[in-house]
Amino acid sequence: MHDAPRILVVEDEYLIALELDGHLRAAGYRVIGPVPDIDGALKLLKADRPDAAILDVNLAGEWVTPSR
Repeated sequence: MHDAPRILVVEDEYLIALELDGHLRAAGYRVIGPVPDIDGALKLLKADRPDAAILDVNLAGEWVTPSR
């Protein structure tokens, strides 16, 4: 299981985050998070680098994409 790909989950809706976590773990992935906001995701990224990420594009009104 330690060789399983790591997936960062950033989702502010608790039930959706919980469901994503369960499906990903059942598929054999290691889940980093889930976290509900950008600050939480950035803290996790300092400690561990995921192989991929699933991001809710709108976290409580804040877009995950950089502003211009």
